[in-house]
Amino acid sequence: MALTQLEDWRRLAAITLADIIPKIRDTRLNALDELVDDFLRKLVNQPPRPVSRAPYVGLFGEGAVSTLRQQAANVVRRFLPDLSAPDLVPLDDDADRLIRQIRGFSTNRPTGVHPYEGLYGYTVLRASQTLMQQWRRQAGARLEQLLDGIDSDSPMPADNLADALIRALARPPLPARPSDRLPYQGLLVLPNTLPFRDFRRQGAGTLRFFVVQINDAQLGPKDAVVDDVIRKITNLLDFGGRDVLGDRPANRLPYEGLFPPDPCSGEHPDKDLLSRNFTLSEMTQSETADRLGLRNTPNSTETANLKKLACSLLQPARDALGPLRITSGFRSEAVNRAVGGVPNSDHRLGYAADVIPANVGTRTFAEWVARNVPFDQIILEFGTPQNPSWIHVSVNPRNRRQILRQDLSGTRPMSL
Repeated sequence: MALTQLEDWRRLAAITLADIIPKIRDTRLNALDELVDDFLRKLVNQPPRPVSRAPYVGLFGEGAVSTLRQQAANVVRRFLPDLSAPDLVPLDDDADRLIRQIRGFSTNRPTGVHPYEGLYGYTVLRASQTLMQQWRRQAGARLEQLLDGIDSDSPMPADNLADALIRALARPPLPARPSDRLPYQGLLVLPNTLPFRDFRRQGAGTLRFFVVQINDAQLGPKDAVVDDVIRKITNLLDFGGRDVLGDRPANRLPYEGLFPPDPCSGEHPDKDLLSRNFTLSEMTQSETADRLGLRNTPNSTETANLKKLACSLLQPARDALGPLRITSGFRSEAVNRAVGGVPNSDHRLGYAADVIPANVGTRTFAEWVARNVPFDQIILEFGTPQNPSWIHVSVNPRNRRQILRQDLSGTRPMSL
């Protein structure tokens, strides 16, 4: 049976340690032997070594230092490849660190780089040059998109991550940002008097450039760090700080799985997905239908209309402004009648949705739609003109670009 990437890393680490432990310089036991002893005890599930006890005592009988080291090497060679955990465990981190300590390497792996990853690269997993370039382009675009979607004039945690990544990818790498300096300041040739939002926008473009310009022949630690930052910023901005994406599994290449096929560009295996962030399920969910037991399932034409709405209006708005909550999407004839909708409602045909944005005001959302994407109607419903309760948006073959206000007084044209 073929080895997984993690299994092969453990195999290589065992070979490496079996080779370098006997070559520890010094004819006497030293601090490196203490580290080897500590690792062995964890590997074979033995209690920690008492501080007063010399390395290897209790593990092996008496012998010359060279013999003890060779015995330690043999144990590692025998047991490390047999770790059965399907993903990384603390012992993998210990093995990586021990290799680095014996070889005199830095033990500070960049965040996002797995144990063994920086030592051996990818010996099982493979990606073509074309796919690597595509992933790097997608990663750069995704980071720029995430940062551009932040609606704040003040620095956010995502900005700290972006600043640190720019510094790491610069050539040569730049030192850490001074604590008295805002993210991006000192990286960009801009007057410090500019609004922070301008620094963020320029920083987002700079970060995209650096990611796309990664030209390593194989995926490596830089890509692993970029993958990790995408996960962290996405969790911060799209999921309220919850660790929804999680860490990249050890048996997965950087970027792999972060950029699934875009449903808007063709067929997608998940038929529920209308666009990257909008599903048929959420566009057909209806409390009225649930309460009254009414069917609310669109036909193929109505589903195609929902897809057009998601791809041409909702998804671009979400990319720019952040998450959007759909309070009403498709309505079957029975549901539309139950809620008192007009017979020719765009909701009835899958052309419309009522939206409340999560990160910006409803008025801001309406203004963005009016300025940036094709639409048939934007209706600012109830609330106040500056803060409507929700926004009705629609697309259909006419796309009349009507902007309306609706409240208890009726419906009338307005401008944004």
